[in-house]
Amino acid sequence: MAAIETYVSTDIEADGPIPGPHSMLSLGSAAFNEDGRLLDTFTANLLPLPRAAPHPRYTEFWQGNPDAFAATQMDRCDPEQAMRSYVAWVEALPGLPVFVAYPAGFDFTFVYYYLHRFTGGSPFSHSALDIKTVAMLLLHTGYRRATKRYWPREWFPRNSPHTHRALDDAIEQGREFCAMLIEARRLPPRPEHPRGAASRGRAGSRSTAQELPAPAHGADIRADLLALQEYGRARGDPADQRPVHEWVRSALRQPSEGDRRAMIQTLVDNIKVRLPDLRELLEACDDQWGGEDHVYRFYRGSLEVYQIQALTGRLVDALRSLLPGQPLDVDFEQIIREGTGHVFALEHNQEWLLRTRPMLEAFWHAQYMVSMAVKYGPESRAPAPGLPSGWAAVLTLYGVR
Repeated sequence: MAAIETYVSTDIEADGPIPGPHSMLSLGSAAFNEDGRLLDTFTANLLPLPRAAPHPRYTEFWQGNPDAFAATQMDRCDPEQAMRSYVAWVEALPGLPVFVAYPAGFDFTFVYYYLHRFTGGSPFSHSALDIKTVAMLLLHTGYRRATKRYWPREWFPRNSPHTHRALDDAIEQGREFCAMLIEARRLPPRPEHPRGAASRGRAGSRSTAQELPAPAHGADIRADLLALQEYGRARGDPADQRPVHEWVRSALRQPSEGDRRAMIQTLVDNIKVRLPDLRELLEACDDQWGGEDHVYRFYRGSLEVYQIQALTGRLVDALRSLLPGQPLDVDFEQIIREGTGHVFALEHNQEWLLRTRPMLEAFWHAQYMVSMAVKYGPESRAPAPGLPSGWAAVLTLYGVR
């Protein structure tokens, strides 16, 4: 029987790129079992190493994130005390501990150095599991295209922002990793090598007929549908034989003509009621110090472009309020997810276009939809042949076209 593993999702904050010349400021770990349940957490803020000094680029980063830096300065303790407490915590966890990080190359370098320097060894041996590598394999893509921008939304935990506080980020990435594990288990097992099968007294691979669990009750049905379709593709099944649950099919059916007309009328009524607020929001987006300035900051290479995400959030909130409870178009949702929730980090300068362009795309898509709702909504009724493209886009956004 395989040994039980405990996945120790770990995030560190530091004042430089490497340990020794620079110091680890904060250490946070969250232990998860193989079913994705959070077992326990550990966090500590550490005093700087003797004769170490902050790196100028990291100092600049922390100056731009004063609240996160202030969190690293609270209740600091001696590094040796912190690491010995950490080892005791890891060794008390059930099963075999597996160090997990995103990216593992950065966080594990600091933790491994501190463990050996202050405790003489590592409870993780010299191994670490990189979440980005797991994503690369599941996405069937290259390593450079396995960043969070390309992840499916079902991997992201709800209400778990990236705060640059070690424990918060460790819990966030741990939940992302567990979502990947759940998806990986949906895939059929690879056929065993005959020698491996014989050594365990059985031949061939087991049937996959009952391997796919039903989606959790209340889960996002569109995300479940996509996951089920991916499972079918992985099995090589023809499209009409993919294992899509009937309740998912039913949930995705178009509304009846009567329901659709009623929903459109509700949408139009809500646009009329909220019209002054919607116009004020669009004016803020066009203001010199609003969207206009944020787009300029993109071309200037300034981190202030990240502020455009706040405007995008306001636009999307406004769209959701126009037809409460109705999910927005799945492609629109993906564009918004990829272009929001990002916090500047120094390494983003090396991938500026990759990191910041999704923010502008999300803003423009959301701004377009609100603009079209304001332009056509107050005078619109039920759908009809030849209706304006802008209003057709709004109806498509809400699934009532």
